[in-house]
Amino acid sequence: MLANRLVGFVGRGMGFTICYSFQGKRTVIEHPAESLSPHDAVCYALLHTGVFLQERPSSWVGSYASVVELAERLGVNNVSWHQSIIHPSVPKLVTGTPLAGCQS
Repeated sequence: MLANRLVGFVGRGMGFTICYSFQGKRTVIEHPAESLSPHDAVCYALLHTGVFLQERPSSWVGSYASVVELAERLGVNNVSWHQSIIHPSVPKLVTGTPLAGCQS
């Protein structure tokens, strides 16, 4: 598998780039994972902002639509994601200009 060759060759792995808007800023984070559901992408965006601590939702379980509704109510919107090659030992956070594939 190509992903395994990349890990062995350059120390990188497959993961996901998650992009979202919060308080007027576009944020891009990398998340190492083999798969990522739409529900999980929105949950990671919520967790990354820390805004969920203010409300302490009773459950993360529910439909994708209910998680998006919660996120939008808490000010997290325009969540998008795509598979990418990441370096697992160096977390990256970029705010401001969206990367390719993360335009709102």
